[in-house]
Amino acid sequence: MFDIRRIEVHSVKDFVREYLMIVLGILTALGLEHLATERHHRHQAEEARQRIVTELRTNLAEVRTVQAQNLERMKPLKALGDELREEVRTGVARQEVNRRVNAAAHGQLKVGFVLPTLRREAWDVVVANQSASYIEPDALLRYSAAYATLRDVSTLLQGATSLVNQPHMLDVFADLSLQRADPVDLVKVVGQILYTISAAQGNMRELQTALETSLAAEDETGAAPVTAPATAPGPAPSTATPAAGG
Repeated sequence: MFDIRRIEVHSVKDFVREYLMIVLGILTALGLEHLATERHHRHQAEEARQRIVTELRTNLAEVRTVQAQNLERMKPLKALGDELREEVRTGVARQEVNRRVNAAAHGQLKVGFVLPTLRREAWDVVVANQSASYIEPDALLRYSAAYATLRDVSTLLQGATSLVNQPHMLDVFADLSLQRADPVDLVKVVGQILYTISAAQGNMRELQTALETSLAAEDETGAAPVTAPATAPGPAPSTATPAAGG
């Protein structure tokens, strides 16, 4: 059994002294608890910040790499489109156009473009476990804006291939393999593919700018300090879909 000390109070002065000791003890305990909680929240905020920044840097590197790959893929397609338009303008025979395109493509014209694999697992985790709520509001706003742009661009990229009339494209490629494709149809298909890649590239440049802006501010401010809980936006899915090739 606990031995509870009996307090004998013989005067108002004794009562006040004992009362102040009890109050001081309670306040000290509450203060220590608050310090421990604040330290824990600061640790959570820093850990969350590091995960988010690492993920944003990974996405930025991916977007830059994919854009460079698509630029390389566009060069031969653009050259082909220019040559086809010139041949249509000068009236080169269909058989000759088909023969030249087949020879240049080794019998099969391959088209396609690359879309980035965008990650958001770190953001989803820190939102789910509420550690994002302890990040400084300005930093949290930057991260939220970056991931909102990532979500929107991911949605646009998922529908990028819808800009190409794929059934018609496959028909044209089938005709090309038989050396009877209409040169005008070839011009249209190549133009659609180039337009689709350009649209995807524009979307990725928008995302690159958002990521660079968020990370530039991160480099300037350093670690995001802990603050009172705030409401962080919810997660959204992200994906990358390769274009069909003929």
